[in-house]
This record gives sequence, C-alpha cells and structure tokens, in this order.
Amino acid sequence: MFFSISIVTFTPLKNIMENYAVSNLYETFGEMPISPCIEEKITHIAQKMGLNEKIIMCKMNVQVMQKWGYCNALTCYPSLLFGLIVFNKPHLFISEGFFEDLLPEEQLFIIGHELAHIQQHHLLYFMLFMSLIELLFLVLWWFVLVRYIKKFVTRFSRSYQKKSLYLISAISLFLCLFIPGLIELACKRQYEREADKMALQMLKCHDGALSMIERWCNDFAAPLTYNYGGIFLDHPSFLERKNYCLKYKHEGRHNEKS
Repeated sequence: MFFSISIVTFTPLKNIMENYAVSNLYETFGEMPISPCIEEKITHIAQKMGLNEKIIMCKMNVQVMQKWGYCNALTCYPSLLFGLIVFNKPHLFISEGFFEDLLPEEQLFIIGHELAHIQQHHLLYFMLFMSLIELLFLVLWWFVLVRYIKKFVTRFSRSYQKKSLYLISAISLFLCLFIPGLIELACKRQYEREADKMALQMLKCHDGALSMIERWCNDFAAPLTYNYGGIFLDHPSFLERKNYCLKYKHEGRHNEKS
C-alpha cells in the first residue's frame, strides 16, 4: 500500500519537473517546430543509422544561431540543477538556414553527427558523471589537506605556518578543480570524435564532412591546429578532424574494392 502511494505521489512530481525542464530548454534554444518534410528527412537518416528513439525537432532561436552559427545543429536534453537531473527526451535544434545554404552531403554529416550523440547517450548523464569526478577530487583534496598539508606546514616557523597553510590549500584546491575541467574537455573531445566516426562510417558522408571543415575554417577564420594540442577545447582541431575524415574515406573505398 505504501509503495503504491509513493509511486502515485512521485509520478506527478516527476511530470512537473520534466515539464519545467522542457520549458526552460525551449526558452533557451527555441520552440518553433520544423516543417514535416524536414522532420521526415531527419527521421529517415536516423532510421538509416539504426536509431529508433523518438527525437523532438525544433528550430533554433536567433540567440542560439548567433552563438553557434547560422548553419548548424545541436542536441540537448531537458535538465535541472545544472544537468544533474536529466530527462531522456532528446531534442534536436536546427537553424532555419540549415537546409537552405548547406549542400546535401554537408547536411548529412552534421545531422548524422548529432544523431550519433543521441544514439550513444553522450550527453544524457555527462554532467552527473563530471559532478561525481569533481566530488571525488574534493574529497581527495580534503583528505590530503588534513592528513599531509597541515603536517607539512608545521615545518615552517610559527609566523609563516598560517600563511603557508592558506597558500598551499588554495593552490591545491585550484588544482583539484582544474584537473576535472581538463577531464571534462577531454571527454567532450572524445565524444566528438566518436560522433564524427559514426556519421562517417554509417552514412558515408566523408565529402560533406571535408566540405564543412573547409566552410568552418573560411567562415570563422578558425586555425587548423591549436596551441597546447587543443587540451583547453571541447572539440578536436580541424586538422585532426580532416585527417580522420580522409582516413575513414580511404578505408571505406578499400573495403568496397575488397
């Protein structure tokens, strides 16, 4: 009896939270539906990739287009508490000019890339995972602070012990928060590589990918490579993406011949 009452009580609360998260998502990215013919086209690509999950498709609003580009698409999930609570309702947002200005092969690559994120659930529990990593580092920092740092500063003279403790604690705390940030960027870069690979191998859209890379470099004057190997970026460099696009294209041709 108690179990059934708990379920009845929890379900309306979940629906309220989910509706609120969806409303926030639409307010941020846009809520206008795309045309049925475009939705049918995207659904066909999803089926070609073996993705049968229901995807809600909307147009990007002006603010998102200004930030992410006029000819772009992105995948999001409704979420609360900075992504700690995520609802499995994938949304695909596309700019109005996507199907007007891009070549069919370019469209295929970008859509396939975003659908790959959904298929692999790259973004579904990502923030929860990163929050656990950060919590782990903070616990480690506290353990080291109590166990080692406080003992270490006793080696200094009494007049410097307090200042040394504050300084070393601040530096170590910064490192404990900085390292998870690098891990987050590395995970995102790997997700981008996996999404590229899936789109390229399943949809054979290598020419579209190479064309989009060239378009991005020309339109945004973006460099092919980045300093420090791109460790502070959430996407692979354009040179890396170009190289593995050519690699998968060559492998695909080789497999077709054999």
